[in-house]
Amino acid sequence: GTAANTTVEPQKTAGKFTDLESVSWAEEAINTLAKYDVINGKSENIFAPNDYIKREEFAKITVNGFGFTDQKKTGFEDVLEGSWYEEYINAAFAAGLISGIDSTHFGVGKFITREDMATMIYRAVKSSKFDTEIILDGYERPELSDLDEVSDYAKDAVEFLIEKGAINGSNGKFNPKGYATRAEAVKVIYQIIKIR
Repeated sequence: GTAANTTVEPQKTAGKFTDLESVSWAEEAINTLAKYDVINGKSENIFAPNDYIKREEFAKITVNGFGFTDQKKTGFEDVLEGSWYEEYINAAFAAGLISGIDSTHFGVGKFITREDMATMIYRAVKSSKFDTEIILDGYERPELSDLDEVSDYAKDAVEFLIEKGAINGSNGKFNPKGYATRAEAVKVIYQIIKIR
């Protein structure tokens, strides 16, 4: 029976998602982070790359991707005890990655905006003592026309991610208030983890 096992194993990790045709630009990122259990699909073969990603889901992949383990209770009313996301939000809170949508709510169940995604990753970078001075060889900075729409609190974060090649925008725009898809979120995290 050993031969059978050897054929099954690779499938479980590599290229198990069958719905990535529309996001070829994120395929490597999704498959790699799935292999290391940073992310999960919606099921064995479905990643749902074009679905928007929720705030708690993004907290999870950021915490997993950067390896934050310390926990601290947030006191947010919408972070339910014993929920699957509680430990990830507590870890994101302990690492200083999140501040909630208001003083009493994290925003569980809400989709994350692209500028909030950038902010969480940038805080993760700083919290994990990542060398922020890394310069990418031969990198051509994209010209994005709507950066003046980025909220003040997110400006440094967005600028950092553009400089590090993690954000290219779409049709020349970053679209800061738009929602991030699962594929976009994974790609941004992957770009940053890869260069650190």
